[in-house]
Amino acid sequence: MNRYINKLLFGNSYRQEYLCISRDDFKESFDIILTNADYSFTYLVTGKNILLGYKPLLLGIIASKDSELCRHLESTSNHALHFRSKEKSIAILELEKIKTVDASEDKLFILRGIKGQHHFLNSFHRMMNSLRGQLKKKPAGNIGLEGNLYEQVRIAYSVPRNISLVTTGGGIQCNIFPTDLHGRINEKFYVDSLRIGGKACLQVEENSKMLISEMPVEKHAEVYKLGKNHTKDYQPVSNFRTNGNSVLWGLPIPESAIAYHELEVMSHFDEGIHRVFLLAIRNSQLLATAPSLSHIHSYAASWRKKKGIATDYYLR
Repeated sequence: MNRYINKLLFGNSYRQEYLCISRDDFKESFDIILTNADYSFTYLVTGKNILLGYKPLLLGIIASKDSELCRHLESTSNHALHFRSKEKSIAILELEKIKTVDASEDKLFILRGIKGQHHFLNSFHRMMNSLRGQLKKKPAGNIGLEGNLYEQVRIAYSVPRNISLVTTGGGIQCNIFPTDLHGRINEKFYVDSLRIGGKACLQVEENSKMLISEMPVEKHAEVYKLGKNHTKDYQPVSNFRTNGNSVLWGLPIPESAIAYHELEVMSHFDEGIHRVFLLAIRNSQLLATAPSLSHIHSYAASWRKKKGIATDYYLR
């Protein structure tokens, strides 16, 4: 009965806030269109955006240096991203450009969220969810997302965001933890974002090297459980389920990994609670062929269910 009351009052068909999916099998995702204020410029950036932060919301847009997109982003500060389904905008993010990162033949433009609007749920359900959020007790150490910032994050997670595992350390001790604020810029560079002051972030800084492993969707529960390691010290490698070591640096590879990148820190910058690392790709290996692990927000999942878009979700 609680499930039906939850849907009636809050419009959300799922109890979990984030639902695991196979990115490879995910159908009918939103088209993401970048525009300027007067809509005189539009550009499809569905496969060119990387989520890098949630406090504030940070998105990276990849643009080839000789492209029209790059010239526009260089000359304009304020932008909007429209999340469209069948030519209709279901959500809009207003953003401002705050930084440009050089990445060989490409540039990564960092945009910070200003405001978000969406229609995943109707206005009554959005109001009820807002009230519930205000009354809900916050766990100790929780990063609060207040007001419109929460709506911006829900929009950003309305498309699949890949969850991979980071290995740092090496030798007889290491740490392995998940990341979903990351992505490959091109064949030479990668970007990942970690919480400033967290042990995971400090470990990456100390070592200047890390391994990012893509994981199969069937391992979703195991990957999520490793989230606690963001605040943990190094542990004996034997504490983790691993399958050999990486070719270049000998870092432990998580068991069942599909592929991995060996990365070296080139630079970083801070924004809000995030330290964003620019990393050079030193080696990449494909290990297996399997559907890769991603997740989306339950608001978008509820909207998809209402629209009759069949989707397989993996609940933890």
